[in-house]
Order: sequence, then C-alpha cells, then structure tokens
Amino acid sequence: MIKEARNKAEFNSSVEDVWEIITNRNNISWRPEIEKVEFINEEEFKETTINGLVTKYIIEEKESCKSYKLKMKNSNIDGIFEAKFKKTGENSCVVELYQKNDIKSVGAMIASFIFVNLQKLQNRYIYDIKKRLGEM
Repeated sequence: MIKEARNKAEFNSSVEDVWEIITNRNNISWRPEIEKVEFINEEEFKETTINGLVTKYIIEEKESCKSYKLKMKNSNIDGIFEAKFKKTGENSCVVELYQKNDIKSVGAMIASFIFVNLQKLQNRYIYDIKKRLGEM
C-alpha cells in the first residue's frame, strides 16, 4: 500500500539557511523525535527515533539550495522524501515537500492508518524548521 503527502512551506529566511537546517545531519537538535544519527558514508546514514525505530537513508540527489532527495527504508516502509527549494527574495524562500511510503506489511498498514498521518508529520516538520529559524 502506498501513502503520499505533499506540502508547500514559505519561510522568512534565506534559502541557504533553510537548506542548511534540512540537509545538515550533524545538528538534529531541532528534531525532537530523533534520538541519534549514525553516518555510514557520504551518501548513507541512519536515524533512530526516540521510540527506537531505525530508518536508513540514501541521498539520491543533492543540488545545493535547489533539490534534496532521499530514499528511505525501515522495518515498516520503503519510501522517498523530496524537498525542492526556491528562493523568493533575499530573506525568503519556498520549499515543496513530497513523501511517498510503500508500506511493507498488513500490521504496518493498520498501524499507519491509526497512528501515521504523513500530512501531519510534514506539518510538524515545517513547524520545527520554522521554530529553529526563530519564525515561531
């Protein structure tokens, strides 16, 4: 089963600042749901949530201040995450987010209907970025 979400966020910050927050895996302090990040190599890393879920990411595309695409995999899903960046002013930008999850099992599918709303997760992600930028 496939679940998808799209979102568009406007930021009152430079595209460079927003890019740095989204792509810098060394500073996860603004992401309250992430406990740790482990680096495998330049293109691969793992994130562990506060609930112990480990997700492996592979960077598929990284064009500075323009495009960031990740392939992701954990025990419940295979998916992709994409962020497209557009400068709209000296200190403003728009980021378009897209996430697609292919849910692996019936149990994960049931849990995703009850507990996982990708649109709400993206909204929280945007809120956390804005909070980190001092926009909240």
